[in-house]
Amino acid sequence: MRSFTATKPRTTSLGLDEAHRDLRISPAEFDEVAAELGRPLDFFKVSKREKAEVLAAFAADKDEATAGYVAAAERG
Repeated sequence: MRSFTATKPRTTSLGLDEAHRDLRISPAEFDEVAAELGRPLDFFKVSKREKAEVLAAFAADKDEATAGYVAAAERG
């Protein structure tokens, strides 16, 4: 099994926060993408444990993926 090593936010131009900043993804939009991700897992009868692992890994990046939206909202 492969493993993924995350980068620290704002330490590389290839980080999730920088890659998604201009998209200004809202937390609600991120949550909807997570729901969309769960639907095919259900369709293909992925076990509850494995589905939870996938969704937890996705959710772990929420702050980075939504950083552009949050920063823009704070600026007004």
